[in-house]
Amino acid sequence: PTFISGNSLKPFYRDAKIRLASYGKGIFESALNEIPSLPICRITVDKLNLVAVCAVDSFYFDDYSFLNHTNASWNWTFPTGSPSSSTARNPSVKFSSAGDHLAILQITDAAGHTDIDSLTVNVSFFQLQTGIHEDFQTNFLPNGWSINNEDGGGTWSLSTNAGGYGNSSQAAVFNNYDINSQHTSDDLVMPLDASHLDIQPYLYFDVAYARWGSGYSDSLAVMISTDCGASYQQVYLKGGTSLATSPDNQSSFIPTGDQWRTDSVDLSAFFGQTNVQVAFRNIGGWGNNIYLDNINLGSMAGLQDPTKTDFSIYPNPIQSGSCLHVDGEGIQKMKLISPDGKSLKTISNVQSKTIEIPENLSTGTYILQIETKNQLLNKAIVIIR
Repeated sequence: PTFISGNSLKPFYRDAKIRLASYGKGIFESALNEIPSLPICRITVDKLNLVAVCAVDSFYFDDYSFLNHTNASWNWTFPTGSPSSSTARNPSVKFSSAGDHLAILQITDAAGHTDIDSLTVNVSFFQLQTGIHEDFQTNFLPNGWSINNEDGGGTWSLSTNAGGYGNSSQAAVFNNYDINSQHTSDDLVMPLDASHLDIQPYLYFDVAYARWGSGYSDSLAVMISTDCGASYQQVYLKGGTSLATSPDNQSSFIPTGDQWRTDSVDLSAFFGQTNVQVAFRNIGGWGNNIYLDNINLGSMAGLQDPTKTDFSIYPNPIQSGSCLHVDGEGIQKMKLISPDGKSLKTISNVQSKTIEIPENLSTGTYILQIETKNQLLNKAIVIIR
């Protein structure tokens, strides 16, 4: 248009244009009347600091220079990075050691003019905990924790309406009442140094849940990863009436003090792993809210009847096709789980304390999951041929 009201006028050096954003008429561009005589180098990056909890993430660099990109070139140098150099405009780089790391960019325009810029980023490593005592009374997310959101919808959040057994007003919650995640997974991930699990192998947590009704029900799983989340092994799963601590509720569920239960998971099978990711996984069915509180490693605080049953299994190692014997009281279910987390065999309504190991299993370490009223124990067994 001959006349226009402009909101913003900015040079677009990449294409040697000037751009005008107007009010209600769109965006217009025209060639620059005067081309800058020299380029000016500027670096940008997606973050300046990275706290690595498990695997080290990449830094994503980009050129933000005053530079016409026609026949231009970029020469990046990362003395402590991988890769250590790049000619891409926007490289991604990993720095595997803690400390400050230098990035250097030299740009060259079509006329051979150059300029240089540099930037420093920092990497630090989160100090993994060997003991966990999380009551969600401070910051959310807790330091080092993360969220994995499969469908990009709702996530775990902080409830200020209820805490475990009515002893506080805060807990972690997934709002399945308002969020229909259609049985996708949403993880609340806790990092853990499991090198001391021989001393305190049980993970305890308070849970509260009510179904909306039989047609709308949700599940809670506890998943373990020893490869920074590339794969997970399921060590706990309850849903519907098995998970519920209250009768069905067609309103948004807020638990009272007596509508909580303390469950436990045996993590002794993961002893010796210095970097374990424990994921509390909501599998939503548009039912009702799931609450978590007082997540403790090796502490039975909150158990209304804190009885602990130990179990012995033999022989171990065992040949595939043989019978494994289990000694212990109160067994309700046993499940054999493969190294990649698949359920191979389940025995419910346990009467005989033996489980026949399937034939032709590959050698390796498997998990025998033993379920009692208040515990879910995971015993490592070694299969030999």
